Amino acid sequence: MALDLSQRMTGNYRVDIQERTEVITRHGSPSAASFIVPDALVLDTSVLQERPAEYGGASAAAVDAPPANGLAVRVAVPEEVGVTWLYVQRMPEAEVITIVEVLSPSNKAPGEGRENYLRKRAEILNSGVSLVEIDLLRQWEPMPLETDYPLSDYRILVCRGWQRFSGILYPFNVPQAIPSFKLPLRPGDDEPEVDLGTLINRIHQRARYT
Repeated sequence: MALDLSQRMTGNYRVDIQERTEVITRHGSPSAASFIVPDALVLDTSVLQERPAEYGGASAAAVDAPPANGLAVRVAVPEEVGVTWLYVQRMPEAEVITIVEVLSPSNKAPGEGRENYLRKRAEILNSGVSLVEIDLLRQWEPMPLETDYPLSDYRILVCRGWQRFSGILYPFNVPQAIPSFKLPLRPGDDEPEVDLGTLINRIHQRARYT
């Protein structure tokens, strides 16, 4: 998305990619998780060869049956997740005009991560910076809005900074195409159209996903 937008934006705009790594540790039920943002993460990839089938290693059926007085269990193993968001800046001042946030489990799932994100979201909306919030996660409650809206599998929220707390919501479901939207810039500037569905399809094709 960053490269596509950079090539189509006119004027003194640039897209800055921000990234962080999160380690998800699940506890109890599959929906329960805690999230850690490490300063650095070092992984031994050779360990992956010894994991069950879903991790690319030996099949789960190959695990020895437990003794009569024991129980078969699974050990919680942290999962590394990369989180990326975009800053649209106007140069040469490097003024942040728009933030594009793709929701991750850490900022959508109930808990401290969601509360921190909602505070950050309020700060963005109060600052006059535009926000694009892309929710491609079917799990957990959608981010709150004052306006009632239809339930949907996914949603994209576009809030232009100069319109304060108003925004445009694009809800869509699994069988539907991802709707396109205009990327907010400064008032009067030509806003490029973001065709997220086409961008995702291109990534799938390059990665040879089926």
